[in-house]
Amino acid sequence: MEKKYVVVPVIVILIVPMWIGSCGTLEATTSDKNNGEVPTKFGLSGLYTLFGTETPDPWEFSIGVYVDYSRLDLPEDPRKPELTEVRFGAALGLIPRFQLGVSVPALDLFLPATNGIPEFSDSGMGDITVSGKYRVLNETGSIPAIALYGLVSFPNGDEKIGLGSGSTDYTLGGILTKHVGPINLYGNVGFFISGYKAGDPNPLLRSLQDSLVYGAGLDFSLVGGNKVNLFAEATFLHEFGSEEEDQVVNLLGIPVEDKVDNPGQLNLGIHLGLSESFVLTGGGGFKLVNENAVPEAPNWRVFGGITYSFTRKPGTRIAQAPPPTPAPPPTQVIPVEPPIVNRCPEITEVTLSASEILGNERIKISAKATDADNNPLTYQWTATGGEIVGSGGEVIWIAPDCRTIGGPSATYTLSVTVSDAQCPVTQSRTIVVRCERILEGKLPFDKGSARLNNLAKAALDNIAIVLKKFPDQDILIEGHTDSSGSEAANQQMGLRRAESVRNYLITRHGIEPRRIRIESMGSARAIATNDTEEGRRQNRRVEIYRLIK
Repeated sequence: MEKKYVVVPVIVILIVPMWIGSCGTLEATTSDKNNGEVPTKFGLSGLYTLFGTETPDPWEFSIGVYVDYSRLDLPEDPRKPELTEVRFGAALGLIPRFQLGVSVPALDLFLPATNGIPEFSDSGMGDITVSGKYRVLNETGSIPAIALYGLVSFPNGDEKIGLGSGSTDYTLGGILTKHVGPINLYGNVGFFISGYKAGDPNPLLRSLQDSLVYGAGLDFSLVGGNKVNLFAEATFLHEFGSEEEDQVVNLLGIPVEDKVDNPGQLNLGIHLGLSESFVLTGGGGFKLVNENAVPEAPNWRVFGGITYSFTRKPGTRIAQAPPPTPAPPPTQVIPVEPPIVNRCPEITEVTLSASEILGNERIKISAKATDADNNPLTYQWTATGGEIVGSGGEVIWIAPDCRTIGGPSATYTLSVTVSDAQCPVTQSRTIVVRCERILEGKLPFDKGSARLNNLAKAALDNIAIVLKKFPDQDILIEGHTDSSGSEAANQQMGLRRAESVRNYLITRHGIEPRRIRIESMGSARAIATNDTEEGRRQNRRVEIYRLIK
């Protein structure tokens, strides 16, 4: 039959989501992105045949291959067809929230000899599928995430034996996803628009007419970081065609009625995260309901695949470093004619950005002094506890960590000594450190990873509650690493970890970006030895502090 390549619907499917994206989205308060999601057999991210609302960042892409072996039945033919399908796929994040996918199948159909009927086999390329997905609404509170998708299937396979449909077909639909604790729920619904016309040669295995396609599924992680994810999905199809319109000739040359198909299929599988980029998928499925032989619901199937994701490396975006602290004045005073009577310097002001803070928080301390003799002045800072960072007239003091949360407050004395090399003068201030905490202090990360695990997300959910309760409270997020690798790489990894925490608070909980400052400490501030695996595990972390204005 003549193959119809309809260009206009393809352009509509691919261009409309881009136009919607240019006009803005309904809401962007959280991301439903799940590390366990990988590209499906159709290229778009999801489970195996169901799509999720997740989309990659612009110019991130994945490639992969799936192998699917299934057993079916044929009308008026006692042989049991064995259909082997190898699909090569790729997915690309084109613009924010929009993903393109392509799937190219190679098919092999084999019917073993049965009851004196000879065997039959044939193979070739199947219909090529181009797909698009646009994430319209992110999950927020009780509202699920929503996305739109479109598929275009181009006639490429031999329709006479069922390797192709012989027509250009379309599917347009919507996607819902929702997180319920550790479980991620998926829902898909769409309408399949068949390019088949009455009187066309009707393919044996792919003779679907206009149909409603729908399904639901779930996945959940067995191991932190979504390294092992189990999934299940049930998909159904309801055909609106007429049984009297056509006949189809089976592989024995016997004409049989092209009956309306209403198949249902259950698939169970597992995603194994071999690394940050490689994901291995395996599983199987069986027919729930079906009257006829269609690849959408074979008697049973097994499948497996592997995908590799190329994520965009951090660019030159680096958190702005604090302004450099003034270099200390020379220790040697330029010789001048000494006055007959030296006058001591006078400290005119000592300022603290706060007089009462929590353990491990930072405050800014500054001092101003004058000298009647115009001699160069030096500033020396001391404290009865904690850590002083910087020098000169302005420094940062890091309060000691309280070992017993809820214990008694502690008072520390900070002193500045100003000297003109002959006469030192000193002033002191006291700071109260309360042993209580409104924020979780440390979030752990896996080796070489900047992805949040479920424990970290749960801790951030609690932090978000506090930040919403105190809308004027700003925070500082510090990313830390162990000492493995170069310090340049550790600085980048620390920054990526801090960015992951910031993005989660902004997208999932709507925390205003202006309230969050991020820094990368690399491996410079270890809290445990890097000579043991346990020590390195403790050093791979993000710390969150209140930011005292």
